[in-house]
Amino acid sequence: MTTTDIDTQALFSVVSYGYSASRWVAFALAYQPEVFVAHGTYALDSIMAGDAEAERHQGKAGDRLDSLTRGRTDLQLKNYTLTELYRLYQQDYPSKKVYGNVHTFVPRELFYKPDFDRLAPKVFHLVREPFAFVTSHTSGAIQAEAVPELKAHYQGFFDLFCERFPHIRECNWFDPTSLEQKAFLVSCYTLFNLAQDIRRYGKQMTTIRMEELTSNPRALADTCERITGLNYDQTALETFIRAGALNLHRKHQNSNDCAYHTWETWQQEAFRWVLSAELYSYLNELGYPIPALNFRYEQFD
Repeated sequence: MTTTDIDTQALFSVVSYGYSASRWVAFALAYQPEVFVAHGTYALDSIMAGDAEAERHQGKAGDRLDSLTRGRTDLQLKNYTLTELYRLYQQDYPSKKVYGNVHTFVPRELFYKPDFDRLAPKVFHLVREPFAFVTSHTSGAIQAEAVPELKAHYQGFFDLFCERFPHIRECNWFDPTSLEQKAFLVSCYTLFNLAQDIRRYGKQMTTIRMEELTSNPRALADTCERITGLNYDQTALETFIRAGALNLHRKHQNSNDCAYHTWETWQQEAFRWVLSAELYSYLNELGYPIPALNFRYEQFD
């Protein structure tokens, strides 16, 4: 198969920084039998050959490590050009009409691809309420301590954070040995990166919100149809929504459960010292009501 065999009109990518029901969304997209969808860096066929109900039972049992272990099966996928990646999809599932992925890339990874402009897949940005995202990401980073490779990964990310944000060391609460602080700070750093991506690529992406997709069958069907260009059975998707989450990322559906005002004082200060006022303003583009805050820096990159 050559590059010219790829139908660039039938490609999509749902970018995400995770912790936004991305695997659930991938299974929802796969309800349309003419769609191929891959998820994250799981094995290429993990959705097409997967079982959402089995994963749901696994999640209800409290297993939150699947995305941190099996979900890192094919990390090399991130290194492929888009031409190579979509060609793999089409070679493995040649009868599908539409091909795409969910959470295989964060926005900057996708737009950095040298052949992005040539293939020009439709790009959607899957997000969740920012403070709920930080709370969930923090929990996931703590869970990752159980996986040696990921423990080392997050420690490296934290070391980079400390170099990048030396002013955090001025805080009287800062303890570089605290796992809770490490997890929270790298989660704030991730939101910092997300805000930078909105600033740079926001006009090239369509925002889709986890909370709407996981609660509103019409919104889910409309979104799936916008992404793929194909029709979806709203009744089937309504049943899928009622069945519930695949994991614990949606545990706090009410963003008030993890809102800024519920955080400890050190967490509030850390957040306002990591994000700048300018970057925080870009989070308004996600469509959530977020509180007015005072930040240490007006601009910081």
